[in-house]
Order: sequence, then C-alpha cells, then structure tokens
Amino acid sequence: MFIKCIVRIVYSVYIKRMVIAVVAKKGGVGKSLISLLLYHSLKQAGRSVELQDWDAQGTATKSRDLTEAERKAEASAEIVIYDTPPNLSHTATDAAIRSADLVLVVATPSPVDVWEAQDAAKLAQKTARKKAKVRVVFNKVRRNTLLGRVLDETAKQFSVPTLQTVLSNRECYQHFAWQGWKALDSTAREEVLQMTIAVLGTT
Repeated sequence: MFIKCIVRIVYSVYIKRMVIAVVAKKGGVGKSLISLLLYHSLKQAGRSVELQDWDAQGTATKSRDLTEAERKAEASAEIVIYDTPPNLSHTATDAAIRSADLVLVVATPSPVDVWEAQDAAKLAQKTARKKAKVRVVFNKVRRNTLLGRVLDETAKQFSVPTLQTVLSNRECYQHFAWQGWKALDSTAREEVLQMTIAVLGTT
C-alpha cells in the first residue's frame, strides 16, 4: 500500500502550479506539523515543492535546517506550501489565503479548537479567490475516545468539506520535527501519504 501511495502522488493528474495555505486561528493544533508532513511526503514522491515559513515561531524553518543538510530553494516549484501565523488577522495569513488554490484549515477534535477552526474556514471562504478550495483537516485524532468516535458528526459542523483522511495522535509525529521522515513508522507514513493524496485530489 505504501508504494501505491507514492505512485499515486508521483503520477497525480495535477500538473500545474499549486499553492497551499495552511492556516489556523490559534496555535497548538499542528499547523506547522501538517505543513512539514505535506512538504516531506511530496519530496519523498519526487515532486517539486517549496515550503514558505511565514510563522514567526519558525518551526518549519528550524525543522528543515535539522532534517535537510543540502536544501535548495525551488523558486519555480510546482507546489508551494505556506505555513502561516496562527492569527487570522495577520497580513501574511491574508496574503497566503488570497494567493492559494487550496486553503487547508487545521483542527483537532477538541470543541474549542473546532470553534476556532470554524472561524478560520469562514474567513478563508470569504477571502480566498473564487476558484480556490477550502478544506478542513483533523489532527491529533484518537479514534477510541468519545471525541474520536463522533468525528464524523463534528465534521458536519463546518461550512466546508473535511478531508476524509485524518492524522492520529501518534508520538512519532512529535519526533518528526527534528528527525524528519525517518521518525515515522510505516502506519504513520501511510497516513501522511493518504492525506497528501487527498490534498492533491481537491483540485
């Protein structure tokens, strides 16, 4: 299955330039992690991708410095990912949303985070270009908990669709920021690749 996922990403029908804005109203939901996971999974599949870190915390930049010894910026990359500040009123967030083909709103199953993500999704719908897509992706999901079991119902609260693929609450994702792709076990890699396929499939 892992090889099939890689092949699907490599040979996805998407061939033109794609801009992805990863946004969240608050910190702690995993916005930078999602940005990094998408970046690395696309790299694993040989896609031309650039990650722009616009978050003042600099998590994405620090992670790339640790995990990529010889990183080269790709000015003409076919896929550009913006890791935005956790602030919907920030000018960088606004610029990223306005330039995006896909706005990816990050949420956890926590009711408080869902409320915040609803605000982010509504703003993205209002601000994004007419042909842009807005999607919600759930992170830190534990299926065996009450919040995890009602995730499908929670998804219905959003004014935009949610990705069918979610990211589980796995410890290896915490190691990913400083170890890169090698930190992920096979199940996590499968999950990330499925998320990447879902993202590419939105266009």
